[in-house]
Amino acid sequence: MKSKFRLTISRQFHQLIQAGPSLILILGIAFVLRIIASVLVQVVASRRGTVCLFGDTPIYWEYAKTIASFSTYVVYQWDVPHYALRTPGYPLWLAGWMVTFGEWAFPIRIGQSILSLFGVLWLYQLAKELGFSETSARWSAAFLAFDPFQIISVPLLLTESIFTPILVIFMLYWVRIIKSYQKPLDRHAGFLIVFGIIQGLLSLIRPAWWPFLLVIYASFVVWGLIDRQFHYKSLLRNILLLQLGWSIIMAPWVIRNQLVIGQPAIGGTWGGASLYDGVQPSATGSSDMSFVASPEFRDLSETDQDNLWKSLSYREIVKNPVRIARLSVVKQLRFWSAWPNDSAKVPVVVKAICGLIVWPVWGLMCCGLWKNRKNRLVYLVVLPLIFTALLHLLFVGSSRYRMAVILPSMVLTGEGMVVVWSMFRRETQFS
Repeated sequence: MKSKFRLTISRQFHQLIQAGPSLILILGIAFVLRIIASVLVQVVASRRGTVCLFGDTPIYWEYAKTIASFSTYVVYQWDVPHYALRTPGYPLWLAGWMVTFGEWAFPIRIGQSILSLFGVLWLYQLAKELGFSETSARWSAAFLAFDPFQIISVPLLLTESIFTPILVIFMLYWVRIIKSYQKPLDRHAGFLIVFGIIQGLLSLIRPAWWPFLLVIYASFVVWGLIDRQFHYKSLLRNILLLQLGWSIIMAPWVIRNQLVIGQPAIGGTWGGASLYDGVQPSATGSSDMSFVASPEFRDLSETDQDNLWKSLSYREIVKNPVRIARLSVVKQLRFWSAWPNDSAKVPVVVKAICGLIVWPVWGLMCCGLWKNRKNRLVYLVVLPLIFTALLHLLFVGSSRYRMAVILPSMVLTGEGMVVVWSMFRRETQFS
């Protein structure tokens, strides 16, 4: 009797692994977990008497209030107006909720939970678009649904809360475009324009993303060369359509900045401060923005500040290249850290738990990449991660920046699960 019961359980377990969990069940559990996280974050924030738990949020919140009240998009630092300190992507999201619910953060957290749920669904669709099996697609969605780092980040009022799920659908469109690269224009022109719009939205949410346009252009060139069907007219057409979609989103912001502050400021006027934070003489690889409050900087206009910090950064890079190179190594160690930074303040137990979560996922991703090493489309999903890692050779390093762009790569976890399960079955059959 016991042996039959064990055999039944074993068969059910095998069927579960082989078929993958139900997609509806995955989405349901993902939603519940994110709602619970939203409630917990709201309770903690309320007890602290604030809407935010991180230093970046107040700036976005203040900008959002100006949009919701249809007033000038501006924040003040030491009585100096800043009209383009941060791009308006995330403030627009916050303002949309403010118009309906007022300055109550909880509905925003719920909205971000719903968007994150779509991110899980889009990851499943991305897996299918890459040619992965139903089992693999479901397991990828399941890993994202249960990822504690993503669950915790969803209710936080930070740009990555909406950036990460949109990045997945961005990747979905990119794969579709590359797959239809040599098809007639009328079959994928719409894809290219929408793709450009999504790229524009991502650029407006996280300004460091807009240079990724160059990576997209390069992918068009490389794909044409690989397929030995490279045509300049086709490349130009694709770039123009993509640029059209991107400009629909970004042009109003760029034109407004030119009129208001005298320069386009595509990524806002915080880029100089971010760069100087990473290379300043006292830089350690982590963030220390205390220099912003220095009298020699704080009373300048936002454009003068930005230009000065960029100038000082370039001078420091040229003057001390060896130190900058050493800092880059430290930044990469922080970027790829399995646990939150600053690691000196993280208890050993927390580090162990994070390692037990992160390292197996990375192992599955590597297995999935190796399994699909001949599938050229798969290499697209790791480009956001590589691009961001390269950016943080100069900018400060933090595992937070990695977690904001790792979602497309997580599509490989399902493939890794298939590989590991196949190996396990072979071992058990021979033993």
